[in-house]
Amino acid sequence: MKFYFSTRQIPALRHLPLTQRLQQVQLAQAKLTGPEKLLLNVLKLVILIPIFVLILRSGQEWTSLLWAFLVATAFPLLLKPLQYGLCNKYLSSPTQKES
Repeated sequence: MKFYFSTRQIPALRHLPLTQRLQQVQLAQAKLTGPEKLLLNVLKLVILIPIFVLILRSGQEWTSLLWAFLVATAFPLLLKPLQYGLCNKYLSSPTQKES
């Protein structure tokens, strides 16, 4: 599986404007199988739970807020490439659309 950091990097969507690319990714995401959806949701939890734990610890240690911010910024950096990579196989290439 190849990781894409932007929808512009996906070969099947390269020629489309942003709104259509996002719409196509959303349609492809609806086609994900159960285990793929489960994988994405578990990864979301693995990233979100430490954020809330760090926020709760901020009363004892103010630096935990900085760590929570760093983990929150890592959320899209880790999750979006995986999401685009999983959705890529459900996107039809431009040559398949024409025939």
